[in-house]
Amino acid sequence: MLEPHLITQLAAELQQSEQSRVQVEHFSRRFPGMTIEDGYAVSRAWVAMKLAQGRTVRGHKIGLTSRAMQVSSQISEPDFGTLLDDMEKKHPDWCPVVELKFFAGFTDDETAEALHLPLRTMQRQFSDARRWLFERLNPGCQAKSNTTNA
Repeated sequence: MLEPHLITQLAAELQQSEQSRVQVEHFSRRFPGMTIEDGYAVSRAWVAMKLAQGRTVRGHKIGLTSRAMQVSSQISEPDFGTLLDDMEKKHPDWCPVVELKFFAGFTDDETAEALHLPLRTMQRQFSDARRWLFERLNPGCQAKSNTTNA
């Protein structure tokens, strides 16, 4: 197990990486004895930092459920994480579109109708939200755009 001060230090590195948009080296490469429990401890410490800054927990996620993705990531089980209010704070108008399209599985027409938006407006918001999410999940990458920002 990593020492508590090291867990806090690694969480701070993640925080700095998020702010600077510069990727950090895999912690397990720097600390070969690091366990899954250590990784979750770092994650909890990072979330605690964000909550102390006024962020809000919006839910929880499970990822890497595909066996092929687990093998390619060199893990043997899905990972779990906390969903915060990032998009909600920066782009509140995108959230209902993403919720209906991504989580509820609505079509473009159903989403536009439910939100009382013109179809092209809803499509642009969804495209912008996907690009924003992609760029946060893939630091240093620019998502290709199908729309122009007006």
